[in-house]
Amino acid sequence: MNRDSVHFEKWDVFTAGKASKILGIPRRKIILLVEQNIIQPSVEAGGRGRARGFSRDDLVWLAIAAVLDAKYLLAPRALKRMMSAVIKKISLEGSQPPWVVEYGNEEQFDVKQLTPAHVAYLVLGGHGEIGSKVCIFLPITQIVRDVKEKIESYLV
Repeated sequence: MNRDSVHFEKWDVFTAGKASKILGIPRRKIILLVEQNIIQPSVEAGGRGRARGFSRDDLVWLAIAAVLDAKYLLAPRALKRMMSAVIKKISLEGSQPPWVVEYGNEEQFDVKQLTPAHVAYLVLGGHGEIGSKVCIFLPITQIVRDVKEKIESYLV
């Protein structure tokens, strides 16, 4: 996981239960995403009965994975590869341009900044094919903003 892109305060750590309440994602889904190695928490459980710790950035990655999983019904191995490509390419620092994940099959994912061709495509449907590739729009800045607001609401 790309730990160089931390833009939230690092001292806030949330359990899977708290992450579930903040994000509105079932706790079991969060645990499943971790068990399938799609998302890795910043603080691993120190043994049986110990809680994993999710940083604020981890919550953003969880939110992205949950959206991709719910909206596009990706197989776990495809979601794992896609999230790996997204985490390597995208920084959570500051304002981000919109991103698109293009893929031709479950083996190849390309994360790119949004282009005019993607915009035209998204206007026509929001997802589907450009040439032989499927494109998925990722509004990273909006997702970061939404997660930050949810965390702040939870902490109040």
